Amino acid sequence: MRARKRPPRELPFPAAPHLRMAQLGETATFDGVSAFPPARRSELKAFAPQVLVASADALVTAAHAVFSDDLALESVDTAVFALTQVGGTPVAPPERDLIWRAFQVPLYELYVDSEWKLLAAECEAHDGWHLRSLDVEFHLEGGELFLRQPALAAAIRTGLTASCVDGLCECGDAAPLVRPIAAHCRSLAASAL
Repeated sequence: MRARKRPPRELPFPAAPHLRMAQLGETATFDGVSAFPPARRSELKAFAPQVLVASADALVTAAHAVFSDDLALESVDTAVFALTQVGGTPVAPPERDLIWRAFQVPLYELYVDSEWKLLAAECEAHDGWHLRSLDVEFHLEGGELFLRQPALAAAIRTGLTASCVDGLCECGDAAPLVRPIAAHCRSLAASAL
């Protein structure tokens, strides 16, 4: 299953060029996003970002800082994007709830490769991930999600389980949709049977 064409360094919906976008981290992953490493966090309030981008861990840390009044980001009024790298674990429901309570805007997960290239983006209806890379093929083996890049002979295990859905998604996006996304776990008791 392949995705349709999308610029490689652009944030998906609802990010737009006129919005101030900040990323918590050493470097900005996407065009138009300003990086705020830990040494520059004090500048975030003055920058007044409308969109926040970071790993789930950084977003959880920022949420706790908001609740303890160590970080004031009332300006975030559009969306929060959580970056999950291949091999990482998707944002868990308790983390999603914490981030929502701190920022009170929609949270969208972005699935990226080791070079931070966008592979998939959470659906606007929050019902799975739409594929966004033409350079990567996703497929399922026994419910586990694998990806294959043309330059590599072997498929890469993502550590995720999913089922594919064809057709038009509720959000209206025609890009292929992978759902539901979950961490791939095998219990030791089950493997011993």
